[in-house]
Amino acid sequence: MKKIVMLSILAISLAVAAMADIPKTINYQGRLTDSTGNILADGTYSVAFRLWTHPTSDDEGTYRVWNDSYQVPTKNGYFSIELGSGLNTLDSLDFNTTYYLDMQVGTDEFMAPRHKLNSAAYAMNVADGAIITDKIADNAVTNKWIETDIPSKNWNTFGSQQILSQEITLTKDATVVAFAKCNYALVTGATASVCQFHIDMEGMGGDNGENSINTGTPSAMVNLIGTAILTAGTHTITLNINPISISPSGESIRTNRHVMVIMVFYK
Repeated sequence: MKKIVMLSILAISLAVAAMADIPKTINYQGRLTDSTGNILADGTYSVAFRLWTHPTSDDEGTYRVWNDSYQVPTKNGYFSIELGSGLNTLDSLDFNTTYYLDMQVGTDEFMAPRHKLNSAAYAMNVADGAIITDKIADNAVTNKWIETDIPSKNWNTFGSQQILSQEITLTKDATVVAFAKCNYALVTGATASVCQFHIDMEGMGGDNGENSINTGTPSAMVNLIGTAILTAGTHTITLNINPISISPSGESIRTNRHVMVIMVFYK
């Protein structure tokens, strides 16, 4: 009597290696039984797998996108196989559509119905360069660059003062992240200073990304990150400087190479 092999799916997931030269693989685990539910004897079985973009059609030229065969060892009926690790890789599949998997053990018929890959199969560990513009929904992430030609400026008064400013308009609530950078130096004649830099996000009621340059620092590149959840509407993001002390009195500090990047992540 022809043996019919049944499959109980235990887990199915997809992992993409972080290095681009390692192919995509699907870790497929299951248990082999016969038509009455009896576990198949331990051994090595020839198993063929196919991936389709249609749940039922047998039109291989149109809907079959991948196939391969493996020698699969079992223990108490259980097996685990890395689909894509054999002769045929999964590298040509982009996993932006629904796939259906079927399998054949030995010379038996391919099992039906096909198994739809669920969302876990599309949760990839992203390889370098894997995220491209086409993969990001419109308005999901926006950014504004300010890389101005503001000339070097000397500062010799105390209190918070604005270096750069950018107005943004949010169509809905969003997480806003601002990255800022500027070069700081003591002007000739100054021997020491204490200076703070900070990013202010209007509506936060305070400052973010504070960075202090302490007494005696002759020069430095200041890097700051500020983040806030802002409501829909117009907001002003500023990069500020706050000279606290300059020695000797009457001397100055200088900033230049001012850059600020603002990224908006809509919920």
